[in-house]
Amino acid sequence: MHTLRTTFFAILALHMGCEQFHLFVDEDTAVDTAIEELTPNPSIDITWGEEGIELVIENGTGYEFEFGLIESSAECAVDVEYGCWTAEGCISGYITPQETFSHPPYCHSLSDIGGTLAYSSSLIGVITGNSTDYVVQGEQTAFPAPEDDSSYEFSVTYYLKAVSTGANPTIECWAWGVNPDHFASEGCKAPIPVALDLNTSPRHQRFSLPTGLDDAGMGDAVQY
Repeated sequence: MHTLRTTFFAILALHMGCEQFHLFVDEDTAVDTAIEELTPNPSIDITWGEEGIELVIENGTGYEFEFGLIESSAECAVDVEYGCWTAEGCISGYITPQETFSHPPYCHSLSDIGGTLAYSSSLIGVITGNSTDYVVQGEQTAFPAPEDDSSYEFSVTYYLKAVSTGANPTIECWAWGVNPDHFASEGCKAPIPVALDLNTSPRHQRFSLPTGLDDAGMGDAVQY
């Protein structure tokens, strides 16, 4: 069963392939730039590389980011022993169907230029504590490295939150992948497909991640 789960795992970008997501999209491109100069939209590239998950953020100055991901495969959904790994999604923790093992929520903080998450050697090992690997927030994921004959394409769901720094901070979040409804309680926005870059990888996709900010910069974004 462990082997099946390892080989079933998929990845939206194979090894050196990656996907790019735009974080903020200008809602009104006709804004008078003589009054307000529009800043470039932040974007994030996600690459499941050989050494870890590489997360590169561009134009992210002025924001702090939190990143999460959960297992969302058809196989884990019917796994009565371990179920789907959800602890790394920032919001909820994880407990096995038989309530044998549990984990608190984990969330990966990213700087305004991103970060890299090292792989574990075994997801099941992390779950059961039989592995020396464990989740290190902002440094290491429970997911093992993809193999040559496997990918995570239909097995994961991503979560990203951005908090603006400075006065009157606002919060935005996005959820995408296999099961974004897992984060329905957070009111996250869904990304909008923009382009497929076939020159880089068959699985290199680019998405716009719109915000609720209006021209005044507030809109219906959450404040605290």
